[in-house]
Amino acid sequence: MPTTRIVPLSLIIPPFQHQCVTETAYWHNSFFLAFTGLLRSVVNMPQKQTSKTLFLFDLRQCALGGIMEVGSRRILRAHCYFGPHIHGPERLELAIVTDGHQTQVVNGRRYDIKANHCLLVRPGETHGDYNTTQAPSTVSFVVLGVTRGGTHLLNLRRDDARRLQDALTGISPRCFRLSDDARRLFDHIVVLLFRRRQAGSGDALQDMAIQSAMATFLAEIVSSAANAPRPRPAPWLTRVLRHIDANIADHFSVKDLAKVAGASPSYFMAKFKQETGLSPNDYIYEHRIMFARKLLRRPEARITSVAHELGFSSSQHFATAFKRFTGFSPAQYRRDPAWVYLGPDHILSHLRKKSTHA
Repeated sequence: MPTTRIVPLSLIIPPFQHQCVTETAYWHNSFFLAFTGLLRSVVNMPQKQTSKTLFLFDLRQCALGGIMEVGSRRILRAHCYFGPHIHGPERLELAIVTDGHQTQVVNGRRYDIKANHCLLVRPGETHGDYNTTQAPSTVSFVVLGVTRGGTHLLNLRRDDARRLQDALTGISPRCFRLSDDARRLFDHIVVLLFRRRQAGSGDALQDMAIQSAMATFLAEIVSSAANAPRPRPAPWLTRVLRHIDANIADHFSVKDLAKVAGASPSYFMAKFKQETGLSPNDYIYEHRIMFARKLLRRPEARITSVAHELGFSSSQHFATAFKRFTGFSPAQYRRDPAWVYLGPDHILSHLRKKSTHA
């Protein structure tokens, strides 16, 4: 039976307090009554179910070495999602599409995830499926709580926990095909969690088995990503990316970049987005922001100096772009830069020798 959502109108529109003494007030009141009647009919309409939770294990209160959630959700019909969210500085997520395909957006970049593929979302990243139409599909997920030193993951030995966490946060590319072993290991973890639930609470041996299986699964995830096929970029794209990286603080026009690629501006724009998932402008901004994160970690680097060094017209322009790609203002990031992924070092290595002193 379809569910009905009832939203109190007082939460949507404040009470109309006009005294209807004039003709204008009369029409205002009539319009308000007509509008609220229409609104009542909309908010009280039965809502079609668009997704279904197949299973969800909320493990945040369990002593399982940072395993926060394991679950699976089925999208029942095509629909649009809105509302991205920012992962906290201690939240890492693996999303695994087991059936169909999904489109996700991470830090402004779109990823089309096929069946049996995994998407990594690192701590501090903006993540969501907004402005995309999701087809019927099934996605499973693992959410881990990570720490700055990586010393508590799965209650492993200190060095082992740090190595595993560093390997996970450093996975590249972030979207990759899962191995058959990884899929079987995930299924095994789910079986262990159901047994734990049926028992009422986990005993020490059950919890050890779950953490051991998760450690093996995560190691296989790292291996799957490392062995994922990496298509070689076309020579024209390599030339353009190197040109951008070597002059990241400069201002580029599409015409200039198309000339480097040896193509017309319209063809270049279409092919660049097809190959990278970003427009040339967004690609440049994203890479500027990646290097800005490095600079902002230095106590002596002022925000205005960083903005100027990276080619932004003003500190406000820089702050707007920074928040768009990270979800934080530069000042907020400086207060707690922990666990925001900075990208591969080689991309902006040419700027390392530049001074960041104000």
